Amino acid sequence: MAERVAAARARTRDRLAGTPWKTNEDVPRAVLLRRFLPGKPATRALVQHGEHLAPLRDHVHVLRLSWTLADLAGLPEPGPAQVKEAIELYRMPDELTCREDS
Repeated sequence: MAERVAAARARTRDRLAGTPWKTNEDVPRAVLLRRFLPGKPATRALVQHGEHLAPLRDHVHVLRLSWTLADLAGLPEPGPAQVKEAIELYRMPDELTCREDS
């Protein structure tokens, strides 16, 4: 697992080379949406499966997580699978909170 994480961090570092940012979280929202928006299949998946993501902030969190999942998978950019998984992971805390309140 440590090797996989190290490789993902290296991919992130390579992608962000020449910028002041070191991690996906560091990239400002405007830059993420302009320069690091994934291709059409991933964007379509975000629209199709992210209907519960209300504010732009939610979409940005999912995009950041999608990039991290792509880095962990060794992909050059997120695809639909990474977007779907990111949405599921992003929703998880809300679902846990709802269960605890029940």
